[in-house]
Amino acid sequence: MDNTPVIRKTENRLPFVISALLAGFAITYKTTEAAPFWAYGKVTQDFIIARIYSTLGDYQFDMMIAALLCGCAMKLIGERSGKQLKGYVLPMILGLIVVLGRSANAFGNLSGIFETVPFIIRSVLAAAGFGIIFRYVFALAEAGLERVSLNRSEKKIFAGLFGKHIFRNVCLLLMILWLPVMILNYPGNHNADFIGQLMQTTGDMPWSGHHPIVLTAFIGIFFGAFKAVFGYYDPALFAWIFLQALGLSAALSLTITYLKKKGASQYLLVTVLAVYVLSPVYSNIATTAIKDVPFAAACIWYCVLTAEYYEDVKAFAGKRSSLIKIIIASVLICVCRNNGSIIVFVNGLVMSVYGLGKTQTEEKADIKMLIKKTALFLILPIGIYTAFSSGIKAYVNAESDGLKEMLSIPMQQTALYMTRYESELTAEEISSVNALFGNYEDMIESYDPFISDPVKQYYDTKASNETVSGYLKTWFRMFFKHPGTYFESFFMSTYGWFDPETDTSVRYELDSDYFTRTGLFEGADELLIYFYRYIDRISFFGMLQSPGLWTFIMLILIRRRKENLHLYPMQLITLLVCMAGPCFMKHARYAFPIMFTIPFMMGYEGTVTAGEKNESDIS
Repeated sequence: MDNTPVIRKTENRLPFVISALLAGFAITYKTTEAAPFWAYGKVTQDFIIARIYSTLGDYQFDMMIAALLCGCAMKLIGERSGKQLKGYVLPMILGLIVVLGRSANAFGNLSGIFETVPFIIRSVLAAAGFGIIFRYVFALAEAGLERVSLNRSEKKIFAGLFGKHIFRNVCLLLMILWLPVMILNYPGNHNADFIGQLMQTTGDMPWSGHHPIVLTAFIGIFFGAFKAVFGYYDPALFAWIFLQALGLSAALSLTITYLKKKGASQYLLVTVLAVYVLSPVYSNIATTAIKDVPFAAACIWYCVLTAEYYEDVKAFAGKRSSLIKIIIASVLICVCRNNGSIIVFVNGLVMSVYGLGKTQTEEKADIKMLIKKTALFLILPIGIYTAFSSGIKAYVNAESDGLKEMLSIPMQQTALYMTRYESELTAEEISSVNALFGNYEDMIESYDPFISDPVKQYYDTKASNETVSGYLKTWFRMFFKHPGTYFESFFMSTYGWFDPETDTSVRYELDSDYFTRTGLFEGADELLIYFYRYIDRISFFGMLQSPGLWTFIMLILIRRRKENLHLYPMQLITLLVCMAGPCFMKHARYAFPIMFTIPFMMGYEGTVTAGEKNESDIS
């Protein structure tokens, strides 16, 4: 007979019941627009009643059902994966981001959260509920990763795919899946950035440093050669897309090959490959002419080489072929995007410090060798890129964007501030803003909370350092007048990188006079646009191409094994670059170094987990 006091049983169950109710409330939570006081007439009682109703919300039977289902799921996860249940801080922060993101997505501001006290109360409860849900989801994800990593059974259907020629097989599989899209979209899909690069090489647009100029020059050579042979650009575009897709498929195949070499289970290999196959973003972007595809391929290759380096620092540094590979990968990263050199420098610095720390007990000669080799793959790639980039810029007399690309956040904050508090602007503030942007009223009229490009277009790239400095001083002083506005603007521009409810992937739609057609037959391009647009509406596929989801998974992996933080500088730097960038809406490509490498890092973590399990079994 159970002699546990009834009161103690109730005390133990009460927090669980409350957690289930909060989780159910979060699932059914919806942001609403606050009605002002005058909307209820002159009767104060009506206003008070409305506030009570808005606090309590409507009667929701679906909330009770959701709470019941959440309670059952939490009970099951707690029993089977209880050891994976960890702290509350990270889940709660991410829960708050989701709630704030719902208001941002619905109203273009945070009024759905902070407009009234009832809204704040409901939002806090929803954030707590999402935090509870994420805590259990994280535990379930970690337990699932362990399960597929430790499952050593194999299916015959995959034996050939992951056999002796695994690299070739996976590469061919991906290309076969992507080829129909390439053919239907002949000569190929492209975005505005790519056309801008091509226009620079044809003289239809001035050369500038807005795009990676070394890649721009190579595009000009490549397309110019094809035009000289065929007389038009269509074959060049198809060939370019085919080659970049081949490069991306090869990089993705390399991750599977490396994981197989590390002893990954077949189930783990299938899980990683399933992401590459099922996520629409891979086939979508691989078949679009855009600088981010070769950049993503280089980042994937670089990520694999980095993992190989940390496996055995001394062996990697002593192997010439490994050094040549990482130098080439580093140069490609620098060449394909302007922020690539930041990634290479920071990641290379972390690798160097880690390597020196691991060899403190080695002979002096070995330490000197390691210092020379690490300096080689840290400094040489950036040196090569800088030399080519500077030379090309000087040769074509390229325009400079100045600090424009680095000031997206301050510009957005300034525009929102002026939109809301135009009457409070001083003559000095207006003067400093106008000196850099021309007319502050144009900024107010063009302001879009989700993207800085409409405001950024007014930035004077030829402005003096004194003008920029004067603006930044004004921007800094205005912060102390309305800091909440600055936070709101920053959040509106960045929350999509953390919010798994936000899917920002698109199929680029653009016609260009450089190409004679936009599809193999009439309407083929529109057919593909509709396919990628509508498959995105299926929640499972939309989730797989959400940058926020992969940021979540990255944070779970880091929290799971904090000692392996040195494996993630490329992804973390990318996240910071994304947050400082112009937008996230319709531009998931900025996060490709995260989205396209985290599946591999999941597999890598799985191999480490399996290795630890084997060691414990032996001991």
